[in-house]
Amino acid sequence: MTEPTTVTSGKWRPFAVLALLFLFQTLNFFDKLVFGLSAVPMMKELGISPQQFGLIGSSFFLLFSISGVLVGLFVIGRMPVKWILVILAAIWSIAQIRSISPVR
Repeated sequence: MTEPTTVTSGKWRPFAVLALLFLFQTLNFFDKLVFGLSAVPMMKELGISPQQFGLIGSSFFLLFSISGVLVGLFVIGRMPVKWILVILAAIWSIAQIRSISPVR
């Protein structure tokens, strides 16, 4: 006779997933926060007006929102959510590589 398997290892898994999702969303928020905090130095360096910077920022956030809707409409339900999160996290991480390299 086989012994019943214990579910103690799976007991904390939902909380671990929740914690990782929270961390991912927190980093995502801070990534966007830096854009606003660096507004004045970027405007001075690029020689753009506050209106031009606002247009750039609005375009960025509009594209971010549209891409979220498109992923929701066309990807969710066709792939396992686990792989969607892995792919999105990988894309986000690759996009951040340039931000950690020194500027020349």
